[in-house]
Amino acid sequence: MHAHRALLSALLSIGLAFVPSVARAFCRETTVKPPLTFAGTTCWDQGLDVYWKNGCIGYAIQEGASSQLTVSQAQQTLDTAIAAWTSAACTPSGQPSIAVQFIGTVACHTPGYNQSSGNANIVMFDDDKWPYASSKDAETLALTQITYNLDTGELYDADIEVNTAQNKFSLDGSGPSTDLLAVLTHEMGHFLGIAHSLDMNATMFAQYQGAAMESRASDDVTG
Repeated sequence: MHAHRALLSALLSIGLAFVPSVARAFCRETTVKPPLTFAGTTCWDQGLDVYWKNGCIGYAIQEGASSQLTVSQAQQTLDTAIAAWTSAACTPSGQPSIAVQFIGTVACHTPGYNQSSGNANIVMFDDDKWPYASSKDAETLALTQITYNLDTGELYDADIEVNTAQNKFSLDGSGPSTDLLAVLTHEMGHFLGIAHSLDMNATMFAQYQGAAMESRASDDVTG
């Protein structure tokens, strides 16, 4: 079992962007993390693609959400972000055969997979402090941590943390604040097992591109 973190930054985070292949620009998260020096001409292909075994996945929101938004506002934004992925048109099978549903709130504010008792995929808002010293201050807007089986690629857990300690987010995409829907749509891509793309038009591009990231590009749909 292994955990991997993917960041969305206001500036491009070196080592977190994947180089596009000829056939596709989107990339899948795999069970082997690429080295920081990786700069190939194709997607990183070491390890197995990660995946959810079940077709219905639940997510929870931390109690109280954030000083910037309520639980209800967080859920509405997340459900819109999820719909951007689950409504994609796939050929020939129609829409993706996976659903992500809100299951309630939890008191826990700790990312990671709980092997010994109940577990939840949690969306957290770090109002008080951004806990990742290696992330350069306010450059990091959000982070998704996934936990998976190293032998099979099966996903066990996905937790999203939003850096509300150092960033002001907007619910309607207006003003100079960061567009929360754009950020959560990107993070939900990681939640589903999609890695960063180098297509600047893609929702999964590693650098924040504003409200444009709310809408899937063709690269995201292909992914």
